[in-house]
Amino acid sequence: MIPSQLKGLIDDLSTSILQTNDYDSIERARTFGYFLLQSPNKKNNFHDFQYWASRWKNSIKPTNLVSLDNLRDTLPPDKMPIYTLLDSLKRSAISEFNQTIETKELSLFQNTNTFTPVLTEGQIIPEIVKLLRGGKSTTIEITENSLNSSTEIESPDANLIRRIFRVIQCLKIIKESRLSFRGQIADSMRMVIDEEYRFFISQISEIDENAATYISICALLSGQLMNRIYAATVICEVVKQSSIPSIINSIVFTHNYGLQAVRVLGSKMVEKGMNVLLRFIRNWTVYGVINDEFSEFFISKNREKSASEKWWSSRYILIEDLIPQFLVEKTLINQILNSGRAHNFLRKYKDSCVNFIDNFGSTSPFAVNFDRPKAAKIRPDLEWKGPPFELSMVSMYYTDSMRSLMYMMIHIVWIPGHLRTVQDFLLFGRGDFAAVLYQSFSESVDGDAPSLLLHAINSVTNSKNYTNSITHEILTDRLDMMKKWSVQPTAPEALITYLVNPPIDAFLGKYTLQQYDLVGHLIWKLKCCECQLCFDWHNARRLQMLEALGFKSRRFCLLRHLILFTVRTVLQYLSTDVILVSFKEMEEKMKIAECFDDLFSAHHAYMEKILRGSFQTPEFSSHNRAFHKILETAGELTDIGQELEGIHASVLSQAKKNKGWAKKTNPFFTHALEEVADANRRVIATYAKFNEQIAEFYLLSFDNMWSMEMNQLEVRLRSCVANIQ
Repeated sequence: MIPSQLKGLIDDLSTSILQTNDYDSIERARTFGYFLLQSPNKKNNFHDFQYWASRWKNSIKPTNLVSLDNLRDTLPPDKMPIYTLLDSLKRSAISEFNQTIETKELSLFQNTNTFTPVLTEGQIIPEIVKLLRGGKSTTIEITENSLNSSTEIESPDANLIRRIFRVIQCLKIIKESRLSFRGQIADSMRMVIDEEYRFFISQISEIDENAATYISICALLSGQLMNRIYAATVICEVVKQSSIPSIINSIVFTHNYGLQAVRVLGSKMVEKGMNVLLRFIRNWTVYGVINDEFSEFFISKNREKSASEKWWSSRYILIEDLIPQFLVEKTLINQILNSGRAHNFLRKYKDSCVNFIDNFGSTSPFAVNFDRPKAAKIRPDLEWKGPPFELSMVSMYYTDSMRSLMYMMIHIVWIPGHLRTVQDFLLFGRGDFAAVLYQSFSESVDGDAPSLLLHAINSVTNSKNYTNSITHEILTDRLDMMKKWSVQPTAPEALITYLVNPPIDAFLGKYTLQQYDLVGHLIWKLKCCECQLCFDWHNARRLQMLEALGFKSRRFCLLRHLILFTVRTVLQYLSTDVILVSFKEMEEKMKIAECFDDLFSAHHAYMEKILRGSFQTPEFSSHNRAFHKILETAGELTDIGQELEGIHASVLSQAKKNKGWAKKTNPFFTHALEEVADANRRVIATYAKFNEQIAEFYLLSFDNMWSMEMNQLEVRLRSCVANIQ
C-alpha cells in the first residue's frame, strides 16, 4: 500500500524531473512511478539509489531529496526500486515514444469511455473488484469493446482506471470464450485456459475492497500476471476468430505473436491437445476405430457408398487441413492412415467369407487368422494396457496390421493367381484357349455357350496351375459367359467374364473388369480374324478352279497373306510386348511389395500399360480407329472369300449336271463370269484400301516413337509394310 504522502512525493518528482506542467505528461509519469514503486519484482541495491538521487539532484527540489532519503530508510533493502522509478520518470518525458508503446500494448481495448467527475475512488473500487472477479456491477456495464457507466466517475487517475477496465475486458473475453472450444481436443486445451482463469481469480480475490486503491490494484495486475492475462486473451481471440480447421494449428499460429507468455501458454495447450490427438491416433492405428463426434481427427470415414474397388482409397480419407503442422513426415501420416484401413479391411473380408463359401463351395478355413471384432464393440481406452502411446509406436502397429493384410491378400485370397487367370483367359494370354474356344463356337450345333466355354477350358489347361494351394479353389471355375444364348452364336460373341466377390473385387471390381474387357474384346477380334483367314479355305488350290472363269487367285491369296501376317504381328505385339512383359513386371513388384498401396500401384501400372499398348486410351484413339479399319477390311476379304466359295460350289454342282455348262450361250456361265469379275474388282479395291490403311497405321506408330509401346509396335510393323505397293 502506498501512503498518501508517498503519492504526493511521486507527484512532485514527476513535475520536477520532467520540468513541465503538461498534465498528460505528468499523469503518465505518475502512472509509471506508482507501478514501479509497488511492483514486487523490481529489486535495486543501495548504490543505484545514491547514484540516481545525485544524478537528478539539480532537477529535484531539496525537500524532495530529504523525502527520498526518508524513503530509502523506510523501504527494505531488497525492494528499493528508486533506480527504475527515477529512470522511468525521466524517460516518460519522451511523450511520442511512450504513446507508441501504450498503443501497441493496448490496441485491442481502445474503445473506452471518457470519465467525468461524480463517483469517488472509494465508491468505484468495490464495483471494479466485482467485475474483476467475474461478477456484475450495478453501475458499470461492459460491452464488447467499451465500458458504460450509469453514473459519471471522478478521478484524476483516468489512465489507471482505463488500465484496470482493460484487464476486466480481457477476463470477460477469457470467460466467455468457452463456446469457441468444441470437441475432445478443444476441451483439453480449454482446461488449460480454465486453470489460468482460476489462477487469475485467486490472485484478484486477495484484493481488500476496503483498503484497495487504483494504484494497489494496478500494481497487483502488473508484471507477469498481466502478461499471462494478456496471453490467454490473445489465444482465446485467435480460437474464436480463426478460420483454420485445426485448433492445434490455430494455437501454434499464436507462437509467432512475439510475447513469451503467449508462447508458453500456447505450448501447454498444444501439449494437452496432442495427448488427445494421440488417443485418436492410437485408437485408429491399433484398433481401427474412430470416435470423433466433432470431426477433429485428420482421418474421416466417408459416409457415401463406395464401390468395392474404390473402398481402400475412398472409404477412409485424409483431411489435410486437420493435420498438425509439425506432423510433416508423409510416411508417418500414410502409416497411420493405412494401419486403420487394414483393420477395417480385415473386418470387411471376414464378413464376406460366408458369402464366398456359399457361392463357390469352398471348405477352406478362411479368415482364421484375421478375426477382428466389429468396431462398435471395441473400447480402446479399456483394452489398451501398454505404456502411454507415442508416435514412435505407429510404425510397429502399422507393420503388424499390414503384414496380416498382405498375407491374406497374397497367399489366402491369392490375388496373383486371380490376375494370372484373368490374363490367360479374359485377355487370351493362352493362345490355345482362344483357338479351341473359336473352334468350339464354329463347330457346335447346340449353342450352349457355358458348355462350350467349359469344354474349351478343359481342353487347354491343367487345373493345378489355377488351383489355390491353400483354399484348393479352382480359379477357372470363376470364368463365365456374359450371356447364355438359345441359338448358336457366331464367334465374335464370345463374351467372357470373371466372377468375383470381396475382397477380390478390390482389384477386380466392375470398372476394372470393364477395362480388361476392352483389351480382351480387341484380342478376341484379332483371334477370330486370324482363325477365319486360316480356316475359310481349307485348300487354297480350289481358287485355281475359278481361274478358268477369270479369277485372279494369286492377288487374293497375297492379300489374305498380308492381312493374316499383319493380324498375327499385332497379336504378337499385344500378347508379348504389352501383356506378358507388363505382367512379369507386375509380378516382380508384388513379390517385393510391403504394403497394400504397393499392390494397388503395381496393378494400376499394369492396367495402364496394357490399355495404352492396346490403343484404349484417349491419346491413342487415332491408332484404335486406324486399326479397326484394317479389321473391317479383313472382314470384307472374308466376305469375298465366302462368296467365292459359294461360286465354287455352284460351279461344281453345275458341272455334274451339265457337261456343257462352260459355253458362252449358257446363262449360268455368263452369270458366273460376271460374279468372278465383280470379285476381282472388289479384291483389287480391297488390296488398295489395305495398303493405305497399313501405311497409315504404321505412320501413326512411327510418329509416336516417344512412347515405348508405339516404339515396339513400329519395329514389328516394319515387316508388314515392306511389301505394300
